[in-house]
Amino acid sequence: NWSVLILYFRVFSVFTTVVLLEILNSRWKEMGKWLIKMLIGTYYHTLEDTGRVSLPKPFRDEQETWIVTRGLDGCLFLLKPEQFAQELAQITTRTFTSKDTRDLARLFANEARQVTADKTGRVQLPEYLTNFAQLSKNVVIVGSVTRLEIWDRDRYHKYVTELEPQAENLAEKFAAQEVATK
Repeated sequence: NWSVLILYFRVFSVFTTVVLLEILNSRWKEMGKWLIKMLIGTYYHTLEDTGRVSLPKPFRDEQETWIVTRGLDGCLFLLKPEQFAQELAQITTRTFTSKDTRDLARLFANEARQVTADKTGRVQLPEYLTNFAQLSKNVVIVGSVTRLEIWDRDRYHKYVTELEPQAENLAEKFAAQEVATK
């Protein structure tokens, strides 16, 4: 009987659709949690004379204790302690007989300090790190997915201005590397 078969097919279709929507919904929730955990955005702040800087509200709510260390390209890195440990592990799992490995581990770890935000969300940056990054009163705090970067405002804008014309080439190189590793 065709009408019974069509009815079964409709019930099966509705059931399958509901199941698929539930699966997708749970995946989107997981992805949403990951997106919330990402450190993203650009925020303009002021470095106090005492070396304290206020963290942007989204990051204050995310974490109270951070590791600040010398960054690359002229900035400071501000990482969650577990992320700092992961990054350091990636460096130190390479052979210690390599001078480059030892040097990178030294640069990353030797000058790192744990900082804790006060009740108003400010962290105290060590003077030697603010000097290294040549931070002036005007700073930019940038979320770079797994870490924050603290830049002097003028140096950041100069860096981004020089980087922007290279965006397409960088994307192509990245895509080529992805293909090469598969």
